[in-house]
Amino acid sequence: MMLQRIAQSIVLIVVTLLTVTTMHAAESVEAIASKAIAAINRGEYDLAVTMSKTGLKTWPRDPNLLNIAAVGFNGINQQDSAIAYSLKAIAAAPAFVPAYVSYAAASSKLKAWDDVVEYCDRGLELNANESTLSFLRQQARNELRMQVWSRLTAVFISLLLVLVLVMKLRFSTSGLMQTSSLAALGAAGLVSLIHYHVFFALSDVIWSFKHPLSIADVLPHVRGFVLERDGIEGYVLFAQTILSILFAVLLGKASNALTAPIWQRSILVVAVAATIVYIVTVGVYPPQAAIIEPFSDVLPMLIGVATITALIYVLHKYVPRVGTFVVAILLFACCYVASEPISLVDYSFILAPAIRMLQGAQIHDIYLQYDLLPSLISAVWLKLELRLETVEIIGQTAMFICMIGAFGFSRSLFRDQRLPVIFLVTMLIIRIYANMHNPTALLQVTSLRLDWWLLLAALAYYRGAFDWTLGAALGVLLIVHKNFAIIYLACYTLFCAVLAFQRLRDNSASAGSWAASIKFTVSEVARVLWPNVTIILGALCVNLVIFGSILPESALLYQKLGLGMLPVDRHSFYWLVAMVLPTVFLMASHLRKSLPRNYVETSIFLVFLAAGSLMYFFGRSHENNLLNISSILVLLIFLLLDLLGIRTGISEPAHGRKETSSRTTAPFIRLRSNVGFILGLALLTSAVVHYSGTIASRVESQAQNLRNGRFHMPPKSASIDVDALRRLAAGSSGIYVLDFKNDFLYYTLGGFQMPGFFNPCGAWVMKADLAAHIDSLLQRRTTVIAQDLIQQTELLAMTKHNFSKLDNGLYAFTNESSQPMLPTRPASMIDVVIPRPLGDAAVYRTCTPPDDTFTIEFMLKPTSSETPGSRVLTMLGGGKLGIVMQTAADRPNSYLLGIGNGSAWKVPFVLHLLPDQWHHVVLGFNATRMLVNVSGNVVYEGPVPTSFKQTPMQLTIGRPPDVSEFFKGDIRDVVVGNW
Repeated sequence: MMLQRIAQSIVLIVVTLLTVTTMHAAESVEAIASKAIAAINRGEYDLAVTMSKTGLKTWPRDPNLLNIAAVGFNGINQQDSAIAYSLKAIAAAPAFVPAYVSYAAASSKLKAWDDVVEYCDRGLELNANESTLSFLRQQARNELRMQVWSRLTAVFISLLLVLVLVMKLRFSTSGLMQTSSLAALGAAGLVSLIHYHVFFALSDVIWSFKHPLSIADVLPHVRGFVLERDGIEGYVLFAQTILSILFAVLLGKASNALTAPIWQRSILVVAVAATIVYIVTVGVYPPQAAIIEPFSDVLPMLIGVATITALIYVLHKYVPRVGTFVVAILLFACCYVASEPISLVDYSFILAPAIRMLQGAQIHDIYLQYDLLPSLISAVWLKLELRLETVEIIGQTAMFICMIGAFGFSRSLFRDQRLPVIFLVTMLIIRIYANMHNPTALLQVTSLRLDWWLLLAALAYYRGAFDWTLGAALGVLLIVHKNFAIIYLACYTLFCAVLAFQRLRDNSASAGSWAASIKFTVSEVARVLWPNVTIILGALCVNLVIFGSILPESALLYQKLGLGMLPVDRHSFYWLVAMVLPTVFLMASHLRKSLPRNYVETSIFLVFLAAGSLMYFFGRSHENNLLNISSILVLLIFLLLDLLGIRTGISEPAHGRKETSSRTTAPFIRLRSNVGFILGLALLTSAVVHYSGTIASRVESQAQNLRNGRFHMPPKSASIDVDALRRLAAGSSGIYVLDFKNDFLYYTLGGFQMPGFFNPCGAWVMKADLAAHIDSLLQRRTTVIAQDLIQQTELLAMTKHNFSKLDNGLYAFTNESSQPMLPTRPASMIDVVIPRPLGDAAVYRTCTPPDDTFTIEFMLKPTSSETPGSRVLTMLGGGKLGIVMQTAADRPNSYLLGIGNGSAWKVPFVLHLLPDQWHHVVLGFNATRMLVNVSGNVVYEGPVPTSFKQTPMQLTIGRPPDVSEFFKGDIRDVVVGNW
């Protein structure tokens, strides 16, 4: 589940921080641990493991190194190794709490919930305030309760199916697929069981189709998703969903060909048994569900929901207009009263393209991660200069229209008029209140993006499957909403193919031959479909002109990289949904001669639209995404319940059996006629029980907002200083804000032009690509503004800036012409002029020096208030191997030059550098000799004072990323070359 993945990422960070604060080992152990932790912070988990193992060869029982190795293994999804190293750390230091966190985190990924509870309890005995352990324990206890609930539910459903099977065999012996809704469910269950096992038998191959990607190559804000990749799973699951429908139909045809009652009964028994096995195997785990504790707290929620449902039902039955008004008021309160602030980070992916539109950029030059429509409407909102927090109204309106529209549509569609009210309340609970977040807090998961299926289904029902309005709707969506429109177009194509095949079968009887039937059917379908085909082709041409391509750029990028694409879980609720689709298709198809055409055709269309909507889940198989698309899934489930009620109303012949008395069959018939209504109430009750905790919390938040007289909650505050940005950007041709969270706020509030294709900044994925983009901007005299510089350290080290300024926490980088103080060295590895360095910013330049001989040369001007221990130069090859130049702790204006041979540090030189003066520092090395020259004075030239090993090492001029102290003075004219 998505919440679990987020928790696991938090655990990694917390474990790292805890490890830092509990290191009390020798200096060499501390150095190795520090480098390993820096590697973890960069997402280089495999490197952290290697470093830890190197240190463990010397200190095999050091708990810090053992735990860092566990964190690293957990980061690369090797949970068995993570658990093993966690246990070693606990054995070495039983009171070392971070090791318990690491063990619990790894066990949670393996879903070993009993172990999670045990080690969380043990860790909390040592530190009761450890929030991560408390969170993991609560999660594990909830999962254990859900396992019990799932088993009980699966057993109950199995017993119910067995009972229905016995009754079916007792009262009916007719054809398997044509007279029994149970048989349709059994056929779907049998096919789904086969597909389930085939998928997981081939899952390693399916998940292996992925673009090669190193975690160190992507930017820090997306590193948590690099390991979540599922290959071609989305395409495979969609194909299996469609094939399951086909195979279920073929199974029904094959079974009906067997006329002997014994064969029909045998097939029915096998199919139902397979369905029971399937349900027990998959389990019943509603997405994001939680059994709250104590269970008695659920009762008030059940009473409240039951009262609202009964009130709406009575009003709609006896006073329809008043009932509609009450529904509108209820939906208005639920949709328009916020329960949490909007996520500015998520909204930025919609607002940043809107800003680009308002700035006059061409559509094909704008990166649209969530298609044109949300950004287009947001651009109008921004143009009207409405308050930023009120942009949530766009999503709230979309949710309100979808909810009330789906309710009205269900009233027209369902034959059992008791179901729409239950459907409405169930959909409201699952879509609005069960979600991790209020949907309107993240505009991209509202109905504005995910629920356009409702328009297409309504047009198919009211206007007809081949009506031109359906083609027009698809055409418009292909232009403004093409990610989902392409999926809907594929669904519509499959839907038309099914209808054409059904017409072909109907025409075959009257045409006299299959050839004549095919010719007549093709002519008939072409005649009614040509307007739609013309409109859709025209829309694709317009798409090509506006966007420069038919396929969406964002979909291609994320499909290629596969970021955040979780493999589907074996116990995902999707596997139960996958069984519903072929069941609805079979039942609707078998009843097409008994029901109105628009009912049957719309039911079949909804099956394909649901399959298409599931592509959103297939792409990122977080269980919460099932809730995001739950509107159509809940409608489809209630459509199945409606079909069950219709199916039970059709009489079935006894076929040779003695007629049973009406007294015997009357209770059974009454039960069958109400089966859809009863199961609908059971579904609503289950939703309330599982999501009562979330419902209560969200309703309480909404009530608090109403008491405060507000409908919207202001977003979390961000540290934005537009005036400082203007001062830093003075004289530049433009600015680029390097902030993965709030960059669009600067452009919005400051009125600056937003450069480049990928906006907001968080849309960038690859570190090298963003560095190249920044370099291209620097060459055009654009100022790059960074705020959270700790995260940008490694990125800025790859860019070619040579000038920097600092103003109220904002750092400005430019590439300016400046007369060097040192002569340019043509053969140098680094030759950079830095008129005004970053001070406390971060790495100035990083490179790997050659193996043999090299010089490091730079101009240095200290201040009079340097922090003891601040680094000027760092060149490390691991452990105590390398060179370090830093300020002395007890001698002012003194700088230690330390040399490490791998096992110990030696400080043979102390350089005295007066503040506020430029000093020319030259350090030269080869295999045996060393040179130290300061401002033309040779401090030392002779043998290397210690057995300095020549090996490729990482060189940093300025503050390294894993050191908190920074040099406050100026460094410029950095030259690294050969001696």
